[in-house]
Amino acid sequence: MLIRPATTADVPAILPMVAKISALHESWDSAKYGFLPNPEQRYEQWLTRLANNERSVFLVSEDEAQLVAFLVATIEREIPIYRLQEFAFIHDI
Repeated sequence: MLIRPATTADVPAILPMVAKISALHESWDSAKYGFLPNPEQRYEQWLTRLANNERSVFLVSEDEAQLVAFLVATIEREIPIYRLQEFAFIHDI
């Protein structure tokens, strides 16, 4: 299995995975994960931006030239009551 940085060309293949993980989360707790329709479409622009953002990690995993997994993490700003100013946050695996 190959793990590599994602590119904008990978985004269309990732969107069905986003739809599946969103549906799984919603089945676990619909009160917390009550998505608007088609959450994967809402991810498309965000993932495209992350593929070219040096302050994020966007990886894909390939098995026999097919994308099988992805990871998205970003650097986020902390609220100003803490000493820590930024933190890393894993959004999706």
